[in-house]
Amino acid sequence: MYTPNFQLAEVKVDGATYKCILKDLQFDKVTDALIHVDLLELVEDKKLSLLYLLNTLVHQKV
Repeated sequence: MYTPNFQLAEVKVDGATYKCILKDLQFDKVTDALIHVDLLELVEDKKLSLLYLLNTLVHQKV
C-alpha cells in the first residue's frame, strides 16, 4: 500500500464489477491485522483529481 504506485483493485458486489484505486488501509494497533479498507471507484466518464507528491533532487556545481 505505501508505495508511490497506485494499487488497482477489481471489486465484485452482487455480480457487478467495479474498478477501484486502493485509497487507505487501517490496521489494528495491537495485532496489525487489517481491519478496514478505503477504495475510490474509477468511473470511465468522470475526472479524477489526485495529489501526487514529487521529491526532487538538485545537484549544484561548485
